Amino acid sequence: MVSITEIQKAILDLPETQYAELRKWLSELDWERWDKQIEADSEAGRLDSLLDEALNGGVRPPSRSAGEGGGEGPAASSTARLTQQTPLTLT
Repeated sequence: MVSITEIQKAILDLPETQYAELRKWLSELDWERWDKQIEADSEAGRLDSLLDEALNGGVRPPSRSAGEGGGEGPAASSTARLTQQTPLTLT
């Protein structure tokens, strides 16, 4: 196995074009991992309080206990509200 020190030295020795390719690849890898983590957090309901806060104008609604909301839970209600919103277009 190659050590971190050896990898660092190899990176420092790369020509500029290959270094740019490596940076691009690492950036894309970071974004892919970030997307997977956000997706996992969303599916697990860990982002529901943030979604509720955003949809309520920055005001956090009262905490819901488990089982409230007709058996669907906070994830289902937050997701339903999110899908009813107008899509955000970035320019």
